[in-house]
Amino acid sequence: MKPVRTHLWYDAAWPTAAGLVTGLGLVAAYRWTGPLMFLVALAVLQLTVAPMAWCLFAELGFDVRRGVLRVAPATAAAALAMIGLADAIGGWTLLVVGLTLVTSPLVERWRGGRLRGVLTPRAETRRRFDEIVTHGFGTTEEDVPPH
Repeated sequence: MKPVRTHLWYDAAWPTAAGLVTGLGLVAAYRWTGPLMFLVALAVLQLTVAPMAWCLFAELGFDVRRGVLRVAPATAAAALAMIGLADAIGGWTLLVVGLTLVTSPLVERWRGGRLRGVLTPRAETRRRFDEIVTHGFGTTEEDVPPH
């Protein structure tokens, strides 16, 4: 087993910075909306994201319940934090959120090519498409007129 390579930015600094940005955004949203509207907005955002996450996870074959219980609250908190940041710092929000996303560990993994196994290769997609077409409409040889 290979030892896990650690990286100071992705293992310690980025989670701290992202948590700080999210926390400041949530505090700004709370101050702007008040406690009741903050809770209502958080609940509505979660109830909006949960069905979409459920459908996407079910389609992709992931553990639906576990995924939805993680993604819906995180997405709702991130959206509400972005709204709070927009109220607090205006147009600078796009720069702060953009920098947070560009420096995230996920983008670093994409650059390193480590997510290739997650994406379906074209040959696999084509094979699955041909199976669906064959199952639904019969083989393609039946469709070709004789010469």
